[in-house]
Amino acid sequence: MMKLSGLKAYIWQRISAVYLLLFFPYLFWQIQNTPITMSVEFSSWLQSLFTPWFSALSFMALVLIMTHAWVGLRDVIIDYLPKERVNFWLNLYGLFLIVVCIDLLTLIIWIFPTTS
Repeated sequence: MMKLSGLKAYIWQRISAVYLLLFFPYLFWQIQNTPITMSVEFSSWLQSLFTPWFSALSFMALVLIMTHAWVGLRDVIIDYLPKERVNFWLNLYGLFLIVVCIDLLTLIIWIFPTTS
């Protein structure tokens, strides 16, 4: 497993922060500009919202949210957990949770809008 140095973690956290700073206004704008009529079902509205381009940007945002959270959690673990053994298992558990979250979010983005 690649060990992330302090400088690399700092850079990844800043990159993810800038991307998310640009993505959330775009997400709000996209939701506001997707037409909603009373006769349209929620699933068809989601299909019109989740174009392939928007899905890719959303997936990238979700991956960067996980990266941002992981770097923050990693820094807290490094700063406040001095025992190496506990530190290792918490890092492994956090990595497992991130993989599970990415897997679930991928299912939500790519499978949910196509099942109508």
